[in-house]
Amino acid sequence: MFGIGKSHKSLVVILVIMTLLVRGITEIIIVQEHHNASIIIIKDSGTPIKIIPYEQGNMSFGTFGKFSNFEEITKFLELNRNLSRCYYYNPNYYLLNGLTPNVISFFSSPSSTSSVAVEYSTTNIQVEGVDEGDIVKNDDSYAYITSPDTKTVVIIKLVPAQRLEIVSQIEVNWNIKEIYLNQDSLVVLGEDSHSEYYYLDNHSTYSYEQRTCINIYDIKIRENPALVKSYYVNGGIISSRIIGNHLYLITSQSAWTLNEESDLPAPADKILYLNEYDSSYNFLTLISLNIQNHLEKPNSIAILMGQANQIFVSEHNIYLTSPKQLSYIEQREMEIREVEAKILPYNILLTLKEISDSDLLRWEKVYKINQLIQTFLYQLTAQGRQNYDLAWQQKSSEFQQLIYNRTEQTQIHKIAIRGGTLHYLTNGYVPGRVLNRFSMDEHEGDFRIATTAGHVSRNGGLTSRNQLYVLDENLSIIGSIEDLAPGEQIYSARFMGDRAYLVTFKKVDPFFVVDLSDPETPQILGQLKIPGYSNYLHPYDENFVIGIGKDCYDMGGFVWYQGVKISLFNVSDVENPQEIAKFIIGDRGTDSESLYDPHAFLFSKTKDLLVLPILLAEINDASYETAPPPQTYGTFTWNGAYVLNITSGNGITLKGRISHELTQSDHTIILY
Repeated sequence: MFGIGKSHKSLVVILVIMTLLVRGITEIIIVQEHHNASIIIIKDSGTPIKIIPYEQGNMSFGTFGKFSNFEEITKFLELNRNLSRCYYYNPNYYLLNGLTPNVISFFSSPSSTSSVAVEYSTTNIQVEGVDEGDIVKNDDSYAYITSPDTKTVVIIKLVPAQRLEIVSQIEVNWNIKEIYLNQDSLVVLGEDSHSEYYYLDNHSTYSYEQRTCINIYDIKIRENPALVKSYYVNGGIISSRIIGNHLYLITSQSAWTLNEESDLPAPADKILYLNEYDSSYNFLTLISLNIQNHLEKPNSIAILMGQANQIFVSEHNIYLTSPKQLSYIEQREMEIREVEAKILPYNILLTLKEISDSDLLRWEKVYKINQLIQTFLYQLTAQGRQNYDLAWQQKSSEFQQLIYNRTEQTQIHKIAIRGGTLHYLTNGYVPGRVLNRFSMDEHEGDFRIATTAGHVSRNGGLTSRNQLYVLDENLSIIGSIEDLAPGEQIYSARFMGDRAYLVTFKKVDPFFVVDLSDPETPQILGQLKIPGYSNYLHPYDENFVIGIGKDCYDMGGFVWYQGVKISLFNVSDVENPQEIAKFIIGDRGTDSESLYDPHAFLFSKTKDLLVLPILLAEINDASYETAPPPQTYGTFTWNGAYVLNITSGNGITLKGRISHELTQSDHTIILY
């Protein structure tokens, strides 16, 4: 059979322990060449097949335009690159005074081909019916395990639990990012990259190429997985989902490294774009592949747009979000119009208008206007300059308020997905930035999104604001709550039917309950302020919500983060939510992967079990004559998984711990 290294031995022991839990408590815990103009190269039986995307009927173009040729793309990028020029002198700059804009799977319903239902876990997903990639997948008899940026997938037979066995291994020559299990097919996704320095015309040049790799294996015979298809896509992985039999993949490659037409992800006249400035243009490629029917042609869309930072996928639509900020040139143009043009003398305004009406490029106009104002200011008397400065400060303050919501926006792109087809529908904007995918949701055709604008301020100046927007199917705002918890920022959000739950934070954790039953008039029903905050919210049932985050020590003007905190909120009385239970793990420095990756959050409602990976930091109180100060970090003493009982009646209690070091004292206490 296969040799088992040290890491695999630890893995098998943990699997033994957790498989016993499957039979008694539940579940498995894991401790942890091709530059083509077409988007996809399919390698079938060793022969690459070029797939040209955008066949008729494959998509609609919505509000996007299309380029005619490669030269149009390069001209578009160069013009927008110039809008980022920000090294020209602003004659009033000194007056601004600093104003600046995984390891753990998830329980699901039983599913088994045998006569006795066996409960096993699937990935902790956001939307029912929309599967997400993970490093661990399993069915009722086998586990499929990898680690990020490794090149191996291990298939382990789980039954009988007393004799776990590695039955096969899959090796690839690129770095694995995630895997999927779809019927008797295993989908392995990863990335391959190549970089080099070389000299061209006596100059050092850096070249970087990245591609996404997809292998689909037939695993009907688990002992002998068979490679069925290989796909290679330009760019790195942004996100992916599986709905039914279709894999939807989003990749990205920087547009600023574009050197020649062969670098494009698709033919130039097939690439969509929105005629707007962005500081970080990328070619985003959306691809759908039928995992079970390899004769079905892949569908694809290529878009030149900003960096997609957060993605939400429902059963019928993909929502891509991209942060949008005014360029220096755009903001300076607005400032000249709203500030200087209202306080400069008439003769200077005439010259300013001549420059504005000229054929110069936009950045050249701004540069010349800045020079004009600078010359004017040098000619003023001391009293004249003082009068100008006072007028400028007043108008500038008004201007900062005017553009506050425009300096930081989120652009949303909506792509319809139906049985593998891809159709670009529309786009829209909301003020602020998105925290993560759980800050977004689709419900009865409407799109809901929570954002934060600005940053938390200690000096009382322009500070952060939070908002929640409801957008219709055309991504037009139809309802909103704005200026929510000014001075704080969103730390977690969760939409559940007609409600939304938001956690904002600066020094305490305001937990908000929002009514969305009328999408045009969303309302805050209730709120609760408690110490600490929650990074991730998870439904317990319709009346209770679980939160995981950090405990905090209030120092007046700021707080010191402490250990990991698990909360259980009672939201049955929507106007008076309550934290009915909390459980704090460790001291300052304690961490959990589930704070950042919901796939590392394992919860079984049927068994009232919550399992979290924990890196434990503890303070030795004996080393201090008095209580240690709150900024004191603990020493890392333990690494493993906490198994907690969580019920609405009894709160949160420790059931046991599973050490990654596999010490007898840790893992045996829960084997019953």
